[in-house]
Amino acid sequence: MKKIRFFDGFGLLFLALFLLANPETNVFSSSSLNTNYIPIVFSMPTSTSASSGVIISAAEIAKWPTGGTGWNYIKSIADHNDTDPDIDIPDLTNQNNKHNMKVLAQAIIYARTGDVTYQSKALEGIMSAKGTERVGADNSILSLGRQLGGYVFAADLIKMQTYFPQDYTIFRDWLWNIRTQNLGGHEVFTMLNQTHEQYASNWSTFAGASRIAADAYLLNDPVYAALAKADLDRAANIFAAWLGNRSKYPGGGYFKETSGYDPSWSCDPANWTAVNPPCSKTAPTGEIINLDGAIVSDISRGGAFAATPGEDGVSYSWEGLQGAFVQAEILYRLYLINPKLYPYPTYDWSNNALERAMNFMRRINTGWTFSSASRHVPWFESYRYNSLSPSFAAGAGRVFGYTDWLLFGK
Repeated sequence: MKKIRFFDGFGLLFLALFLLANPETNVFSSSSLNTNYIPIVFSMPTSTSASSGVIISAAEIAKWPTGGTGWNYIKSIADHNDTDPDIDIPDLTNQNNKHNMKVLAQAIIYARTGDVTYQSKALEGIMSAKGTERVGADNSILSLGRQLGGYVFAADLIKMQTYFPQDYTIFRDWLWNIRTQNLGGHEVFTMLNQTHEQYASNWSTFAGASRIAADAYLLNDPVYAALAKADLDRAANIFAAWLGNRSKYPGGGYFKETSGYDPSWSCDPANWTAVNPPCSKTAPTGEIINLDGAIVSDISRGGAFAATPGEDGVSYSWEGLQGAFVQAEILYRLYLINPKLYPYPTYDWSNNALERAMNFMRRINTGWTFSSASRHVPWFESYRYNSLSPSFAAGAGRVFGYTDWLLFGK
């Protein structure tokens, strides 16, 4: 962003005219700004800028109490002692590592209380994660997709760009480059952006969540803003195609089928979509099964189409929904800021595809039996689709979490 220096001759003249026109305004107080003017002591945003928080803002957090089950859980993760390598030690090669969720918890505590001790801890955690990726590590891209977005959300909440500009510059350069770095570690999933674009499984949704988080975060960067906006538009089209609009897939065609993909779960195998449109099929045992909203690549992991999906198909579908809701939320928040610049009404796309996917999970998964990492997902649905709030705690997910407190203050 371009800045007008306060002591430029032109700047002083503009300030004088501004104050004459608005004598009641204190230009040093953001709460008293008249938005019809651009005060010269502040940065003038580029056309791609966004400022309401990548996935949550400090203003939203400020309204919730510093007490109760949700807050106490966040605090416990933020203060977790240094004994669990999956929480306390950063490792972007470990697909089960949740150090990013500890750092995010610290950033949330800072954003709510202003306690700079937690801001410093979050900064240290973000910078310590950078460089723990390793070319050739098994399942590198799944690990990266599950974790990277959490560090981005933390960087946003601690206002890294504003308060720690040197660290921010290092972080933002690494963040931009790691999106397209070939980390290997798998026969087909080798780069974050490539995984998001070419496949439709939970690996893809996690990759998309972290890719879109990085793009949205960099919309305010003076170096990467235009590039980030272009990549964000492309990523949004990929997500729209995943939800069911094949015409949005860049360059025509569609996602590649993963090794676990089984066309028997698709409504139309010749023109399949990652999230099924409304349809029903007769199971081998004779029951008519409503397949509306099934996430085809992930439900396939439990075997061929059956009246009762295999356990792996259910669990991987929940994994896929974690990344999908994060993609949807980041894009939708931008849409709320400027629908012309960010035409991403994600929760409406493909006839409310995410709501249909959640309804499918209800039909096949009575009682919401899933891993603790996915328990924050129904809170997203409740928030955006006005469904009943879950009766269980959200906990820490993989790329995001704590949605009971962050979205409802519970």
